[in-house]
Amino acid sequence: MSASAVNLDALIPRQDFDFVTDQPARRLDPSTPIKAPQLATGEPLYELLRKPDFQRETAIWTPEKVRDLVVAFVEEDLVPALILWRSPSNLLFVIDGAHRLSSLIAWVNDDYGDGNISRTFFGPDIPDAQRKAAKKAKQLVEKHVGPYHKVAAAFRDAKASDEEKRIATQLNYVSIMVQGLEGSSDKAERSFFKINEQGVSLDKTELTLLHSRRCPNSVAARAIHHRGTGHPHWKKFPDSERSQIEMLAKETAHLLFDPPLLSTVLKTTEVPIAGKERAAGALSLLLDTVNLTNGLGDSFVPKNRDEAEKKMPPDLDGTQTVALLKSTKKLLSRLSSGDTGSLELHPFVYFYSEGGRHLPSSYLAAVEFFDRLEREDRFKQFAYVREQFEDFLLAGREYIPQHVRKARGEIKAVHLLAEYFRFCFEEFLKQGANENSVSDAVAKQYPYLKPNAFDSTDYGTNFSAEAKNRIFVNHSLEVAMRCSICRARIPNSGISYDHIQDKKIGGRGDDANIAATHTYCNNSKDQLLKYFASFKGRKVDAKSEP
Repeated sequence: MSASAVNLDALIPRQDFDFVTDQPARRLDPSTPIKAPQLATGEPLYELLRKPDFQRETAIWTPEKVRDLVVAFVEEDLVPALILWRSPSNLLFVIDGAHRLSSLIAWVNDDYGDGNISRTFFGPDIPDAQRKAAKKAKQLVEKHVGPYHKVAAAFRDAKASDEEKRIATQLNYVSIMVQGLEGSSDKAERSFFKINEQGVSLDKTELTLLHSRRCPNSVAARAIHHRGTGHPHWKKFPDSERSQIEMLAKETAHLLFDPPLLSTVLKTTEVPIAGKERAAGALSLLLDTVNLTNGLGDSFVPKNRDEAEKKMPPDLDGTQTVALLKSTKKLLSRLSSGDTGSLELHPFVYFYSEGGRHLPSSYLAAVEFFDRLEREDRFKQFAYVREQFEDFLLAGREYIPQHVRKARGEIKAVHLLAEYFRFCFEEFLKQGANENSVSDAVAKQYPYLKPNAFDSTDYGTNFSAEAKNRIFVNHSLEVAMRCSICRARIPNSGISYDHIQDKKIGGRGDDANIAATHTYCNNSKDQLLKYFASFKGRKVDAKSEP
């Protein structure tokens, strides 16, 4: 869902398509179209409507497209027919047309993503972007058609306008046509995928998540994406697992997306490590994050559910999903959280470009790189070379997009960048290493990397968001506080304060005895200082310890 899209996902409930029943699916009479009054909450037809459990979010249309659909319906313009499947238990599943039908439901029930139905579905804390899109859609529809409750009551309201009465008259005649789909739930599912290969086709992530909807990594990614709210894809799990999934998903989303990115022009260093929560690629990024932090390998696009579940068996009781979420949260807490062991990575070093753009490949590469360091218990070595390592990454930040172009693939770029981080890290650990020696090693290892010799950008007369961000990012990095232990930059949100002379040996709490540190460095100070002293002048590899 993009930031400007209207989230109508709450308006038609989802339900499992896999019925355990011997009854055949029932025939749906296609001669019965749907009229607007039938879509009000409490009406029998509305209460029978369902979306298949695996259907993607109904959150793609812009406010303008929602308005256009409602206007077309009211004015008797062409609105394509819905395809519905009547289940053995008489529920009406929307196989095609969820956005069309949801737009009409939004108008009838005055809920464009922040009304009563949506608040029950999402909870009270609806994101600002969703509220803004809902407000805009409501304004557009009511400007061109009017509020449904006023139109529906126009004949009983002496103060109703002629336009409201005209539309009320037309509502007696207009309807949206229905095409019935006959056959089993398997046939209905196949029809859904066939239909969605046309029109607004499913992207690779959507196909992966739909086919692997019962697999724990997909459940975990969806849970994080919705902060543990919305449609519970984990609804079949026992209550204890469900509550853990919802709690872990909310906490993990907080680590990734808070504070939110509210503008294209940066005015604070407190930015989300994973970029915009509702960016187009957010769900794909979350699936990759879960996979990387759990050693699950690369995502692939399965052809069907059997192929997906052969690689990742379904989670039957929720324990696997809980385990994956715990591992993901643990690693992300290491990157930036304020927790005891947090490295407090500066976002402008690892996650954002000089021009203020979020870098998904660099973010995921950092996840992969630090996950490996944690598994190998090498954070002390990282702390020892952290200042040089991060200064080197900043000095050569033009190399990041060059690696991405070289890889020519999303996850391939992530692996290549993670290996680049790893290579630089290992080089700085070598005896006598410095910026020049590491630069020489990088030039030999990655001959395709070229420093940008000049800037050919035509800036025009006005300052672009990128130009504003560049001066802010560079200034923020220049004046950033440095850790008194490892000497690397500390983001404003990750500052911990340390006694230069420890309290245990008489250190006081005055200004002269205070120093800024990373949380990890502060809480590991004694071990790190001892380690640094023994490390100097020694050549080590991944398995050696001084």
